[in-house]
Amino acid sequence: MFDDLSEEGQNMQMRPPPADVLHKKRAENRHGSDAVLWDRADAQNPDPSRFVPVQITGFEALQERRMRMEHMAGQIAQLLEQTRTKVADMERERQVTFNLNLRHYRSRQQHLRHRVVRLAGAFERQHLLRSTGGIEPRLQDSEVQYIRKLQKLAEEVEDPATGFDRLYEATDRLAEIESSNVPGEMAAPGDGLARRIDLTALEAWVARHQDAILKLIDVQRADLKDVKLILAEASRGR
Repeated sequence: MFDDLSEEGQNMQMRPPPADVLHKKRAENRHGSDAVLWDRADAQNPDPSRFVPVQITGFEALQERRMRMEHMAGQIAQLLEQTRTKVADMERERQVTFNLNLRHYRSRQQHLRHRVVRLAGAFERQHLLRSTGGIEPRLQDSEVQYIRKLQKLAEEVEDPATGFDRLYEATDRLAEIESSNVPGEMAAPGDGLARRIDLTALEAWVARHQDAILKLIDVQRADLKDVKLILAEASRGR
């Protein structure tokens, strides 16, 4: 049989004990045991950095040790179940938040696209009115350039590579124009329909929770390995 001298470290992960503690415990156990049997057990030690052979004498002592090991295995299994539950809850929360933000930005992008289309339609209508009947003069060069800018903006917004950046710029500019029409109201940078800081915060939140999930998975794997070793020792001691 073996004594597990592991200590709980950060993130609830078990780690080997200090070298002086391990050396002292090995000397004590070997001194109070049959040297031949102790050395034979030490040769089969699955992890010498954590486990120390211990000689068990008497059925009652063996039964008590088995019960302690089963109790420890139950506690570790309970901790693993709690960890799995927390990981599942974090994953569901992350997915829901991500989907909500993604749907929000898609809706805002669609709203801006409709506004650009309406502006282009209004300019086209003015062009048709001026070109029929000869009542109004032809479009000025500045108006033609403005129409071309609108068409270029529509293409950039629909481009996957530059769509979001152009969307932020356009919405901030629209917010400034709208606020200028209201006396006493000033538009602050970033007051557009979509805010870059929102997306940045979302990315940081996802990164933090992904790191936490990876750490919890590592802890779970290490604890599962410990449970297997404990159950194997308990089975051999029956």
